[in-house]
Amino acid sequence: IQYTGATDSTDRNITTTTAITLQIDVANPSTSLTWNGATTNTTGLLNKLGPGILVLSGSNLHTGVTSAFAGTLKYGAANVISTGGVSVINGTLDINNYSDSVGAIILQNGGQIVDSGGTSAVLTSTAQFNFQSGKVSARLGSAVAAGLSKTTPDRVILSGDNTFTSTSIALSAGALNLQHNNALGASGTTLTTTVTGGANAVLELQ
Repeated sequence: IQYTGATDSTDRNITTTTAITLQIDVANPSTSLTWNGATTNTTGLLNKLGPGILVLSGSNLHTGVTSAFAGTLKYGAANVISTGGVSVINGTLDINNYSDSVGAIILQNGGQIVDSGGTSAVLTSTAQFNFQSGKVSARLGSAVAAGLSKTTPDRVILSGDNTFTSTSIALSAGALNLQHNNALGASGTTLTTTVTGGANAVLELQ
């Protein structure tokens, strides 16, 4: 689906199948398209393309990965992504002060996870944060023991007041830059940070 019009909204539901990857391209960088409808309960994928903003406001049921490849994928309500994983690959995921619990979260190619609407919402992963490159200023939560993995030569910046209670972080390559006292989890949490890879892995404290 490619949308080339002005800022608008739709309440249409989307029927997907397991074999389908739904791609929504908001082609105009100044356009915001709000989707109030919902996807069906399948393992299909949803990809956000194009430089514009796609706002998800419906109770989507697809459990395949939801990916932001370009522009901004923005929350318009809480829990708009079901239990599937989330990939932020070059694009921006804006939780907009709405909390959600999703599967594994991947950050690649300078992607960003932000919260433009406030500071109280939490994006929780029921699996692992696989961060390769990019910036995260939104609050993150997780109770998974091995909560975060940093595996590529690039830099990841964490500047949010994170609440996850993971017990280990694997930093095997690149740089993990911490710009908040709670960047590695909730205040008072006992957290062991495991750094492997010698000179190829750097933990930066700011």
